[in-house]
Amino acid sequence: MVYSPPTTEETSAVASLHSTLTSRGVQVRAFGAGESVDDTLLRYLRARNGKVDKAADNYSATVAWQDSIGMEALRKQTPAEALGFDLEVMRTILPHAQTGLDRQGGPIIYKHMGAQCRVRQACTESGATLDGIARYNVWLNESYMDAIGAAGAREWSVVVDAAGWHIGLFDSYAFRFLKRTATTDGAHYPELLHMMLIVNAPPMLAACWRVIRTWVDAETREKID
Repeated sequence: MVYSPPTTEETSAVASLHSTLTSRGVQVRAFGAGESVDDTLLRYLRARNGKVDKAADNYSATVAWQDSIGMEALRKQTPAEALGFDLEVMRTILPHAQTGLDRQGGPIIYKHMGAQCRVRQACTESGATLDGIARYNVWLNESYMDAIGAAGAREWSVVVDAAGWHIGLFDSYAFRFLKRTATTDGAHYPELLHMMLIVNAPPMLAACWRVIRTWVDAETREKID
């Protein structure tokens, strides 16, 4: 789905959302680099199908979440500081990069979540922690939002290479890692995904997808191919 400017109805709803948040005592601010306050509020409004009260709940929860994790300090950290353990471990189990632009002008994020994505082994043998990985995921998302701003875009695209993935990798560690990142992204980074393309996907991934798909909303599921 290509980003579309706000309609007249949405512009009115954004103003209502701003008033609702102010009346609740929430300090309204933009979240992304290059975003205006209205841009941010529009994302939350669209994520909740135009429902002002639900969008206000979601936005308020994000503000509280950002404060609880110390977002301002986190954004100033290096990748290694955010992760809290050897960065090479993360680069080994989940090689990733953000480079280039998609056809809409948004940044493209590449992730290799195939045979080498051994989260359990990293946590039990290499000093990795699920808390560290979750915090690093947030740090990455913030850097990707900066990339959106630098590109003058509205959304990012993700390419996931699943080459060599097998069902044995979907253990309790991988389950918690995927659920935690998926729920965080869905709750606190709404309407930023243009599309996700999974390549080299083995047939058994379909079985796990039946579980993973329950962690994301219906609109996001439609953006995953």
